[in-house]
Amino acid sequence: MLASHLRYSGSYDAGSLPGVISWVVPSKDGKTGLYSIPLNDIAAFVFYYPEFTDIFVNYTDRQGGEPAL
Repeated sequence: MLASHLRYSGSYDAGSLPGVISWVVPSKDGKTGLYSIPLNDIAAFVFYYPEFTDIFVNYTDRQGGEPAL
């Protein structure tokens, strides 16, 4: 369900976009690109599958975001 909301771009500009998590995924077959997903899609996913909340909280903590309460 969550993967269906991923967006791909051949661009390597991983600049910060408000409300979006982006990352560059390298590939040996020449399809390296920028993947992104809106935070709203993650929030909806966690609402339906709360058992995965820790994955996103840990990611945010590692990125220097505000600590989860």
